[in-house]
Amino acid sequence: MSVIDLSSGFTTGLPNRILRFNENTSTTNLTATSGLLMAGGNSYGNPGGRIAIMKGTVPPDLSSLTSWAARSVDRLVEFAVKDAHFAPTQYTVNPVVISTIYVNAAAAGIATWFWWTVRPIYQFDNPDTIIHQIVGTVGLTGSGADLEMDSVSITAGEFYRIINLRVEFLSNWTY
Repeated sequence: MSVIDLSSGFTTGLPNRILRFNENTSTTNLTATSGLLMAGGNSYGNPGGRIAIMKGTVPPDLSSLTSWAARSVDRLVEFAVKDAHFAPTQYTVNPVVISTIYVNAAAAGIATWFWWTVRPIYQFDNPDTIIHQIVGTVGLTGSGADLEMDSVSITAGEFYRIINLRVEFLSNWTY
């Protein structure tokens, strides 16, 4: 077996470097300028970092998720950084703790997975392009899913939020 082991010097501050948070001094909200939770701009109305709660079959890998439109019919609730949906987040610890404010569900269905994407922020880029993405499972509290909810039944128009989603940045892998 082989091992990848990152030095403690490299991993110090790694979550902040990957997420790229900057505190907006005019508000209490945290925004990001690049990275997995970048704020983006309004060039197309949808760029930047997002976490979407999805229904349907969980993709076994990222090969079928080649564009933002790939699973548009499965989006139930979307949390966008540029719309200030992310509550103050603990980003200087590992694991990072991510929370959002309440957002209305756009559609109804049974939540089965989440899709965290970063899309282009410039007008000349295709807004359907995915720069970074993470997929995780959604399940009931205690199920061991990546994102656990009290109920996975989503009702259109109802309010939902993410509380304390923990994302750990590992320093070593065995493969």
